[in-house]
Amino acid sequence: MVAFLSDNKSYLTDLLDNYSGKKFIIKIGTESVNNINIARLCDVTKYVNERGGRTIIVTSGAKAAGETSLIKHGIDIEKEASEEIIRKQLCCAVGQPSLISKYSVMLEEFGYVVSQYLLPSNLSYLPALKFNLKFKNIIPVLNFNDPLENLELENVKLLSDNDRLAATVGAVINCDLLILLTSVGGLFEHYNEKNQTLVNMIHYMDAKLLVTDSKTNNGTGGMASKIEACEIFKKDVLITSPENLLDVLKFNSDKYTILRYKK
Repeated sequence: MVAFLSDNKSYLTDLLDNYSGKKFIIKIGTESVNNINIARLCDVTKYVNERGGRTIIVTSGAKAAGETSLIKHGIDIEKEASEEIIRKQLCCAVGQPSLISKYSVMLEEFGYVVSQYLLPSNLSYLPALKFNLKFKNIIPVLNFNDPLENLELENVKLLSDNDRLAATVGAVINCDLLILLTSVGGLFEHYNEKNQTLVNMIHYMDAKLLVTDSKTNNGTGGMASKIEACEIFKKDVLITSPENLLDVLKFNSDKYTILRYKK
């Protein structure tokens, strides 16, 4: 039986009580990466930084951006490359520059400089990332380095999922909160049914049961990997949508799910 947790508003208030010195790692999925949502992330970054916190952005979307660019230039990648991994790596290599450019242009309007980290599977850039966080006007934007990794290796497959990558990086550099953004906006009971209900707070082990019991497996929001991210991060995880995140941080919205790590 799934056990839901109450008093989520009080818990959220405690969770976001003081930003000073805290590190927030925010992951945004491919389906949510667009100019409007990147602008929303800029607003969130400003809000957190002005209160003494630091934000780290983990972004998906390079593959989708690359596919769009290749189509625009008349390149049929499906025809030219039979191996799926090779197609993915080329699309990521083509799409990453335009993806990071969007972040760079928009964050610059807020007075920030973007530092790009394309992380390898051994996460060797993390000392530089830690140093980066000393500077409030340099915003790290992370992605996995798909073009240069062997995507068939199991440990590489795990980190090439950006929910897991954000959780792993967040755990290693001791972030205070992992925020996972999704178009779905949270974890639902009876997902995609007439009586679907947003779950505001639940222990991650109980959330596993909820996802498993769902006929749709909550696949639209990739909830299984988000629950696994909580297990990797070993701290609480906040799931919401890009459009609601700032309001959630300001306690003006209850459209979120908190995955509790500890009982």
